[in-house]
Amino acid sequence: MKHILTKGGRDKELVKDKFLFSNIDENTSLIVIDDCNKYFEFNHFYSQITGDMSSRKMHQHEQNIEYTVSPKMVFTSNFTPLNFDSSTARRFQFVIFSDWYHEKTDLNNYRESRKVCDDFGYDIIENPKYTDEWKNEDVNFLLDCLHYYLAVVEHNGKINPPMKKFFERINESEMGDHFAEWAEQYFENTPENTRINQEVSIITVYNEFIGDAGVNTKDWSKKRFNKALLAFCKNKQYELEKSSRWETGKSQRTYIVKTEKTTAFVP
Repeated sequence: MKHILTKGGRDKELVKDKFLFSNIDENTSLIVIDDCNKYFEFNHFYSQITGDMSSRKMHQHEQNIEYTVSPKMVFTSNFTPLNFDSSTARRFQFVIFSDWYHEKTDLNNYRESRKVCDDFGYDIIENPKYTDEWKNEDVNFLLDCLHYYLAVVEHNGKINPPMKKFFERINESEMGDHFAEWAEQYFENTPENTRINQEVSIITVYNEFIGDAGVNTKDWSKKRFNKALLAFCKNKQYELEKSSRWETGKSQRTYIVKTEKTTAFVP
């Protein structure tokens, strides 16, 4: 690595910083935006990801860095992008990690805290038991993995990890806690439940959600409700079939939530 520029992703004013890239040049290899917040504006950087970069130092002229020699950008976050569209999908190479190592708190559902030393029996960074020979073996293993990955990418293009959990988290974010809890009960998959596998009025179900969940129409528009319902069906592997029919002199929008999904899981 020649040079790495690291910035904190929790800073809500980061994207407004005119001199954010003031310390980069053609010798900069990576720009790391670390620990991005839930509402981070990834799309602010789309032109820099796929085009030239401008390095602007205070009281100096802008320096243009061509795409071929411009640094790559890395974002780390515990959150999925708020807007996952085609522009995001084609620019991002996702690397997903599990939450095997975590800290149990009163605000999560973990049963225990777990650290790396719990598996190895000691701190692998500072403990003298972790020998230089083992470090060398680990580094060589990582290089072998990188070599294999680059060899495969050369023939097959960009390779994403398994994305099912990723899309499920996007759908959970689309629903929010209020809707998710309400929908689980409202569309409970039982033979007696007439709200599934049968045609129902969209406006009727929307009004019942507003009343049952105790939310207001200012925060929950019909458009947001429909997007949340679609996200719920994707995560439950349900089929959402929309239609309309003529009733009492006007068109009545309806849908059927089918528990037997006929299409594959898609974002």
